[in-house]
Amino acid sequence: TKAAGTDNGLSSVVPVDVDDDRITDYVYAGDLAGNIWKFDLTGNNSNGWGVAYGTSSEPQPLFTALDASDVPQPITSRITVGRHPDSGVMVYVGTGKYLESSDAQVGTADGAAPQVQTFYGLHDDGETIDSRSELQEQTITAQGTRALNGTNNNSSSDLRVVSSSTVDYSSQKGWYLDLKLSGDTHGHGERVIDQAILRYDRVIFSTLAPSANPCNFGGTSWLMELKAMTGGRLDEAVFDANDDGLINSADLIDSNSTLIPPSGKHFDEMISRPGIIGAGEKEYKYTSGSRGNLGVTTERGAGAELGRQSWWQLR
Repeated sequence: TKAAGTDNGLSSVVPVDVDDDRITDYVYAGDLAGNIWKFDLTGNNSNGWGVAYGTSSEPQPLFTALDASDVPQPITSRITVGRHPDSGVMVYVGTGKYLESSDAQVGTADGAAPQVQTFYGLHDDGETIDSRSELQEQTITAQGTRALNGTNNNSSSDLRVVSSSTVDYSSQKGWYLDLKLSGDTHGHGERVIDQAILRYDRVIFSTLAPSANPCNFGGTSWLMELKAMTGGRLDEAVFDANDDGLINSADLIDSNSTLIPPSGKHFDEMISRPGIIGAGEKEYKYTSGSRGNLGVTTERGAGAELGRQSWWQLR
């Protein structure tokens, strides 16, 4: 249902200033029924404020997140919003919750698998999005221990590969990525509960999957990095997958003699939203985990390596 319903609540809201006058124009938030709400605050006074779509008596969300079986996917993470290069904005959010004791279960008493959760990149161009049929699907094509290119490095790493389909924004409203391996009939409890990060042309987010094994420190996570406009894999390696201090072709996955950039890195603990420190051509993503670890992932940045920043002229 697209109604707000009972036993519901909004996630943290995100204000958006679309005309750069330093005044909030719109606010976005998700809810436990999978609705992504857009609130219009462009009126001269609060009497004209309200939900941007539908009517005052029948408000409509921008989009309702439903899985492949049309079951609502809860949204608890804060939405991230960025500009679309043509018009409107892109709205990024993952689904899932980790609030109640039942959320830690990896299955139900009758053996049913956890609901498949999804990460979405939605184009808000002034119209609602009726269903995921208007979005381009991306898939997780492979994951686990993947052989890396080259021989003078660690031979493998626990990585994930995502498809690279294009998005035609003349007819499509964005993209989505189900958090399960392509071909699997069900998920394994993977979900998104932290806000995504937009950096350069990438969208970065962490996932978590609770574990029934008490020795697993709560569960595991993936750190994902995708093209923001398509949700597909990047064109070049960004992770230092073999931990040699360099980011080059040796960090690509060798798949049937085809070199593919990895899109995700696995953690044997539940991690937080990463903090990022840029250092020119490299950057470092710091994560705290449920094992008590402070992890660091070296990645490709967007700038040049920093050299001398100042000098004295001698005469």
